[in-house]
Amino acid sequence: MEYYSEEEVGYLVNIAKQFNVIILRLPCKRRCLFCYLRQRGSLLKKNISQSKFIPRKDYNKIIEALDYKKQIDFSTGDVLDYGFIYEFLDLLGKEQRRRKEHGRLIICSTFGCFDEKKIGILKRLKADIQLSFITLDAKVKKNLMNGSWSEKQNELVKKVIRSGILTQIYVWYLGDLELLKKDLATLKSLMPKGHSALISLNYPSSTRFSSKKMKQLSARALASWDKAVQTFMEFPNNLPEIDRRIFVIKDLSKWPREGCFHQKREMQDFRDRIQRALGHLSENKTNLNKAAFITAESSYPYAKEVYPNLNWIKAPHKYFGGDITTCDLLTFADIEHAIKQNTEYTTYVLSTGMVKSGRGIYDLMNVSKDDFAKRMRKNLVFA
Repeated sequence: MEYYSEEEVGYLVNIAKQFNVIILRLPCKRRCLFCYLRQRGSLLKKNISQSKFIPRKDYNKIIEALDYKKQIDFSTGDVLDYGFIYEFLDLLGKEQRRRKEHGRLIICSTFGCFDEKKIGILKRLKADIQLSFITLDAKVKKNLMNGSWSEKQNELVKKVIRSGILTQIYVWYLGDLELLKKDLATLKSLMPKGHSALISLNYPSSTRFSSKKMKQLSARALASWDKAVQTFMEFPNNLPEIDRRIFVIKDLSKWPREGCFHQKREMQDFRDRIQRALGHLSENKTNLNKAAFITAESSYPYAKEVYPNLNWIKAPHKYFGGDITTCDLLTFADIEHAIKQNTEYTTYVLSTGMVKSGRGIYDLMNVSKDDFAKRMRKNLVFA
């Protein structure tokens, strides 16, 4: 087994320091069609060999670089699917207990190699453990994952669902309503009675960096997305402990507002953040006529509906492009473009979603809030 050089380990430690993101292997070997990292452009495309691993002796360098009071993401594809990873998780849990600091630790994986021992370690962690199973049809998933999936791994995923450790499960719509219904029925049969979890409906979104095949898959899913949402909202109508969320919303003003409690909370959170921003502007005696609120395409119609008297600017996703419309994937480059198109304001209110990952300082392109504000020479408020 080959290991990263000291320089390469330093790169991964630096990611942990800046983003509070744990990466032990980049990129992974599978080259899955839907891989999020491969659709992000240049940020995480450093040429690190896919055949190497981080040495065990360097695990603590990453563990010590993390800020345990803030959200930590451990969500980079299949890095949890290797047999030795439970050692890292065990060390991480010990550090959690030593520091007695528990910010939100998010572990998201395909869980294709998680046996009982590793499930036990996950249970001891104070973590938000999420499963993105794509589909529970092993043949379909094998095709999407470049052949690197098996029926045995599928059974391990089902074992993880039965274990009751999951806090959130992502169900993917791949453009096939019958497959979605089958996946939902299987999921319902696997979940332990009384297990409380958030079930999120997702689809394989694409960016301008995506492959042609990925863009075709995304377009096929979007063509019948409304029908998929309707099917999803009917599940599971007899499991009151299950909350549902539409993970990808193309227009917040049009999504189904009844029967999806998590989504209602998100809409309330949107309104609360605007109220906090208005309170901040009032305390600083900011002229609202000279203040603009910048938001993404998906929330722009809802923002105009709820706060029609505020100045709203819609920021297109120039960097990621594709069918991306959410605030969380706006970059400062997108914001800069929006501001240059609307220079008449002196204050601009931005979404904290842009910098919510990790330490809450950088956007997805590693640009800090302070550096961006200095360059723009504008008063920026994050809400």
